[in-house]
Amino acid sequence: MPAVDLMSFDHEAVWRPWAVAYFLLVGTGAGAALLLAYARLVRVAEAKGALIVAASFALASGLPLLADLHQPARFMHFYSGAAPGSIMWWGSWFLPLFIGSTLLLAFMTGRRGNAPMCAGERTLTMIVGVLALCILGYTAGEMSVVSARPVWNTLGFPVVLILTA
Repeated sequence: MPAVDLMSFDHEAVWRPWAVAYFLLVGTGAGAALLLAYARLVRVAEAKGALIVAASFALASGLPLLADLHQPARFMHFYSGAAPGSIMWWGSWFLPLFIGSTLLLAFMTGRRGNAPMCAGERTLTMIVGVLALCILGYTAGEMSVVSARPVWNTLGFPVVLILTA
């Protein structure tokens, strides 16, 4: 699909800054969620800071994504039918689940106060961690389909994203 810029020449469509902002925000939120899950799994710390970062960045990540899609119809198209062969279709399910579960976990942790963590909160923490891995995998898959960047087309790139997020 060619794109026409007013200040440039005709070229293939590229990712605009909104997509890059989305990748930054969701990657930071997913990385913080993984730190949170690890800290709670091995009980090294309460990790409320990681939860605050994860919830804040997860919530903020939806705005640049919606801005990048430009129209509500493009966003809603992902839910109108099943397309398991599409990476974006998987992301349209992973992202709301990740945002919702992270915000629910933040709410549960805030309501708990200084009381010990309950089993439901521990389980939800692990679900948030798994969804963070799903987000990172979906994001790596999203970036791997872009042929303009050869480094993105390697099988090792998801590992690089997980280690650097």
